Amino acid sequence: MKEYHLLAVLEEKLGGSRYHRVKLPLTSIDNKVIKIGEEECIVKVTFKDSTMLEEEDFKNNDMVYFNWSLQNGVNWVSTMAQQHNVKVIQDIDDFWILPKKHIQHKVDYSRVPLFAAIADGLVVATNRLALNLSKINENICINYNELPVGEGQFQIVDRPKNEGKIRVGICGSVSHLHDYQSIKNNLKQIAKDKKLKDKCKFVLCGYVEGDKYWSKIVELFTFEGFELELCEAKEADSYMELYSNIDILLAPLSPSEFAECKSALKIMEASLHGIVVIASGEYERKEINNCLIARKSSDYYKLVKQLVEGNVWYELGKELSKETLDTISFSERVEKLMGFVELIANKEVVCPDNLKMYSIAYNKDQFTEYEKYDNSHITTVEQKSYLFEVNPIIDIIDNKIDDLKDEDYLGILSWKYSIKMNIPKPLFYKMTKELMASSPDVINVSRFKWQHNYLAWTEVQHPGFLEIFEFLCVKLGLRMIEPTIPIHSNYFIAKKDIYVKYVNEILKPAVELLETDEYLVSKVFNNANYPAGLNKEDLKKYTGLEHYTYHTFVLERLFSVWIENNEYITVNSL
Repeated sequence: MKEYHLLAVLEEKLGGSRYHRVKLPLTSIDNKVIKIGEEECIVKVTFKDSTMLEEEDFKNNDMVYFNWSLQNGVNWVSTMAQQHNVKVIQDIDDFWILPKKHIQHKVDYSRVPLFAAIADGLVVATNRLALNLSKINENICINYNELPVGEGQFQIVDRPKNEGKIRVGICGSVSHLHDYQSIKNNLKQIAKDKKLKDKCKFVLCGYVEGDKYWSKIVELFTFEGFELELCEAKEADSYMELYSNIDILLAPLSPSEFAECKSALKIMEASLHGIVVIASGEYERKEINNCLIARKSSDYYKLVKQLVEGNVWYELGKELSKETLDTISFSERVEKLMGFVELIANKEVVCPDNLKMYSIAYNKDQFTEYEKYDNSHITTVEQKSYLFEVNPIIDIIDNKIDDLKDEDYLGILSWKYSIKMNIPKPLFYKMTKELMASSPDVINVSRFKWQHNYLAWTEVQHPGFLEIFEFLCVKLGLRMIEPTIPIHSNYFIAKKDIYVKYVNEILKPAVELLETDEYLVSKVFNNANYPAGLNKEDLKKYTGLEHYTYHTFVLERLFSVWIENNEYITVNSL
């Protein structure tokens, strides 16, 4: 049977997210069978202990599956995936905008939704995350954090009732510091209650000695005369042992969208040990909510007091845990994930029906995201190499768009477009499809936000530009005015009739003037000062030019000014 190779991305030191969201479920789909088209294939999962991918990872696999983010650039991942026909699935188990009180709130996680936009599919841990991500990517699988009960460390522990001090505690990482701080006054109430002081103690599970944030958590739970026990953190594959130290679990969440998006994993974990959980109101809206809800902060103290003084914490923990365990089905989770992997394995990135895209390449080996227009044969001044992208644009308009309707859109971009703009093809199609819905004549697909006058800025970059450009505009019958919507580097798509009109009425006459008008010829072939371009040797090799002329800088800016001269042309922008 043919093999389908899936690379599952972990990390050098395995953390909880990648353990639960990648390691556990993908271990279980190894050697399962899916259908690619009509052919059955056996899934072969390989785990990589690094979030830095290499091209070999794409060459040797059919799918890449990762949690949260990668060290690689978003565009690089998209390019590798397209170049090697590899599908990408991103797993997301947290909201990427953290509350201000979170210890990591200053960390920039903006790449998470960018990866979501270029992924072929998303696997998310909660319904709320799916809602937040549905505007970014429509291919979403909601896959709850259901545990493989009865396997490995996830055994049901039928432990006897603790006859010593009742252990009221937390189990987790320092990332919940702000959540614990939200019940600071309740902890004080518990510690100052004489009856609770005699019957209870605080237990902190997951403690890391020397960690400054854990020191703050310890400080929160430290009260004179109230016993405190610290249980050190364990590795991801043995952390469940920590729950044996707790009788009543506190699971506060500080109100935020971040909290709303979190899963009910804590409740599932606690259920294996029959532990009663007191949790914030957010848990009432989660996939599993068999716990005691503290609807206001003072409820934590009240509920602990009721459980302890009524001596019902053990029995209630058993009852609620049974309800939770009855709802957990890891096999269904795996089956659902398998179906999604199969769906994405068969998925194709589809260009909108009313859009035609070209990528201009100057080397036969250059990878292009859209239909390649090979311009590598233009290498001499005699072939008008100095026109760069203008040569392909005119040729495409004259010879390659007969099948397009006047209302269809056309884009002719440099092969570097997605790299410069960081807009890979899947994201580009999604964004342009939304913008085309209102039927504008032109869509500006540049992400540059100009803070200055476009033409004046060009003069600073290429001294002498304005003199040439103004003279050319007069010859073309255009008013030379600063464009309100600067469109540079031909980064636009336009309806066919608009594009054809521009090329025939402006671009072609402009090229002819730059080659025939004595004054323009005397100026336009001078050195335009472009240090960001090819070095002198490569420029000579690929174009035959000694320096960059003004042609491309002048011609690229005509489109924006032409639009400004024609108020009837409507424009949308990314």
